[in-house]
Amino acid sequence: MSKIYHPYVVQERIAELEGEEQLDGVSANNADEDNISYGKVCCDARYSRATFVGCSVAIFQQLTGINVIMFYSNTVFALAKSSMSASTITGIVGVVNFLATFGGMTLLGYVGRKPLLLYTTAALAIVNGVVGFALFNSYGTLMISGVLIFIIIFELGPGPITWLYMAEIMQDKGSSIATVMNWGINLLISYFVPILIKKIGDDNVGYIFYFMGGATVVGTLFIAIFMVETKGKTVAQIEEMFDKSNGDLKVARPTNDSNFNSTGGNDQYLK
Repeated sequence: MSKIYHPYVVQERIAELEGEEQLDGVSANNADEDNISYGKVCCDARYSRATFVGCSVAIFQQLTGINVIMFYSNTVFALAKSSMSASTITGIVGVVNFLATFGGMTLLGYVGRKPLLLYTTAALAIVNGVVGFALFNSYGTLMISGVLIFIIIFELGPGPITWLYMAEIMQDKGSSIATVMNWGINLLISYFVPILIKKIGDDNVGYIFYFMGGATVVGTLFIAIFMVETKGKTVAQIEEMFDKSNGDLKVARPTNDSNFNSTGGNDQYLK
């Protein structure tokens, strides 16, 4: 080509060919991902660990009790003998929830997924216990403060991080399984909690928060043991970390390792 065309034309054509090759690689990777079955994401050693961790994190997000707070905040505030109307209570909860999301998005840029989720989940376990204690002892101010603090902490940690982490570590079909589990727990809570409140009576609603606090303690332990940090890792490194055929690998090899395999579409870093 250099004998027929001007050198800059040759360079442009080479660049075009390299770009087409990279696009072909990305398309091939996407096609491979589309061909992964539900059976593979659950049972294949390359994907099953990520599916297990992602689904568990999705379940524990709901077991923090966030939707007990959101669905039944009026009931909780009524037990606190608050003079505020139901619409005022709903408005306060909504505003606090909205504003807290900005704090969560800001922290994600500076703090790793695991420490942020770990410490906020542990804090939610404590707040659940405090709200339960306040309900049993009719400490209205403590109860209302606990509910609002709960919402703030949730939006700093489990609220955004759960969905971000699932997207980072799981295949599309694995994420769909986790989403169904998350909403399934949500549905069970929305169905059974009113029945449970009616059965045990308003005086014993604190037990629901004690139960959620206990479940959140288990979730905190799970995060500490099984969750792997993904901040600053490439997609290929994350896949390697969760590949069970690699054994108990917790830290991915650096990308300049000659034995590290990365493909054209999988070497972008996660911020």
